[in-house]
Amino acid sequence: MAIDGSCPDPRELAQFAVGDLLDGKVDAVCEHIVGCAHCTTILRELSHEPTVDSSISDSTKPCIDDPEDREAIERLIAQLRLSLPIQPTLDAIPLGSRLSASETTSKRKSPIDPNEFASRLLRRSDSPSELGWLGSYRIISVLGYGGMGVVFEAQDPELGRRVAVKAMLPDLLCRDEYKLRFLREARAAASIEHDYIVPIHQVGEQRGVPFFVMPLLKGESLDIRLSRDGRLSVREVVRIGNQIAIGLAAAHKCGLVHRDVKPANIWLEQKGDELPRVKILDFGLARLEEEESQLTHAGAIAGTPAFMAPEQARGEHSGARSDLFSLGCVLYFMATGKPPFSGRNSAAVLFAINNYHPPVPRDIDPSIPRQLEAIIERLLEKDPTLR
Repeated sequence: MAIDGSCPDPRELAQFAVGDLLDGKVDAVCEHIVGCAHCTTILRELSHEPTVDSSISDSTKPCIDDPEDREAIERLIAQLRLSLPIQPTLDAIPLGSRLSASETTSKRKSPIDPNEFASRLLRRSDSPSELGWLGSYRIISVLGYGGMGVVFEAQDPELGRRVAVKAMLPDLLCRDEYKLRFLREARAAASIEHDYIVPIHQVGEQRGVPFFVMPLLKGESLDIRLSRDGRLSVREVVRIGNQIAIGLAAAHKCGLVHRDVKPANIWLEQKGDELPRVKILDFGLARLEEEESQLTHAGAIAGTPAFMAPEQARGEHSGARSDLFSLGCVLYFMATGKPPFSGRNSAAVLFAINNYHPPVPRDIDPSIPRQLEAIIERLLEKDPTLR
């Protein structure tokens, strides 16, 4: 493939569109298509995915007859107004009309030997029923790990309760900037006291290992729920979406932007027979809206590709409206059972986020109300000022 100003071979563009291009050529193609309208047009044609037949007339696509569902959607619209530090123009979303479209860091089962984590992070214990100690907490087992930390189940001896302790991954401990970023997650979450954001009980450090302590939540993450059940009911989509919006509004009011809103970071806490309640997790990428971050190089991409806003995908400034785009992706996923943007590799996903509009939700499922579709499409606007 020639990269000195000439276009890639059409076969390579086709391979790029479906994610089959060799990794060594992906960066060169990405660099070329940014400034080549001709290749961008070809890629759009190659990557176009036909949608479900949309010949169903508007008269057959339902409005919301259930008063409770309609009231819930109206509450969601009102809450989205509060999710921005500056009042957005969401009054332009009319109920009953359609707007024009203008990997995870989940707490996974760890394949790594828990004894390795214990030997590198924990103070040794002689008891066979525990892995060791971190600060004043007795570490019982490894719950999972993410991009920056490993999460343990632990016992708080003083209060006699089980907690979750997140410690920094051993391989990152030698990098001071990673330690600062890890501790920033703790401070960001601890600075917000809100029912829909997981609280931080304590922040500490042992033998150079930073950690923080959270409640051990019952329930499951939203991504696990979606992988099991697929799409959710309209009432569940709106109820969960409204709670996420309320939690984000609290963070945005404090000047904090999450920057990694996705199903894996939305916990559905289950208490008895009550409906699950949202807890927003992992403020590891959070930053102050006004902060000029010293922990991220200019132009660096932060977030999870399938749920990040276009400006994040371009490595540009991300603010509260970036979180709203990610919320739109989550609502789309809950309503349709699939994410709005996909690809066989991260490069393909990032290209799709910036260049394509996903199928409208009712083309996937005609039973989705027009009012909910209007909210989702507004949140997925490429231009942040239109969200």
